[in-house]
Amino acid sequence: QPMVPQPGERPIKVPNPEATRKADKMRGMVGSLLHPFSAADVNVVESEADLPEHILSWMMAHNQTNTGVRGMLWPDTGSVYLIADRLFSDGDAFEVMYHELVGHYGLRSMLANRHTYNELMEGIWRDLPDLAKKYGSRNNYNVVNGKTLSWAEVKQVEPEQWYAAAEEVIAYTAGLINSGRMPDPRIMPWWKKLIE
Repeated sequence: QPMVPQPGERPIKVPNPEATRKADKMRGMVGSLLHPFSAADVNVVESEADLPEHILSWMMAHNQTNTGVRGMLWPDTGSVYLIADRLFSDGDAFEVMYHELVGHYGLRSMLANRHTYNELMEGIWRDLPDLAKKYGSRNNYNVVNGKTLSWAEVKQVEPEQWYAAAEEVIAYTAGLINSGRMPDPRIMPWWKKLIE
């Protein structure tokens, strides 16, 4: 029986013709949908193992590999990555793409001023702490050096992860809205602030 890599371990590349076909199809879809985000660099990879080495190294160091990540924004470059073998339908692909493009890339582009960004994320933590915890935990932002911390501890020792947890509320909202689903109604005043 093959070994299943654990979080933090290097993912195993397994030939998967279905993922290859899906990745090719997604590359075509992404190209047609990117018009409003012409500056965005969107990459579709077949599997997590196909991500660039520097991203895999970071993910392994932060126990993020083999956790079901479907897409990501690499903040150092602004590049978005979609992982084809984790996207099971066109709807999944749209939701994850909009999550990354609108919720992360777009948000950071609109709020280039760090002070404004921090104020918005602090407001989400103040008004919607349950959503910030829920979405932040999905992305292991409450795990620091392999240890699960309270959110108060995360804010003290890894404030960037604390802010990132709140950013996930916006990103998940973007993915849901753009795929035709309704998010938690309590986020809508915050969403309207962003798009006005």
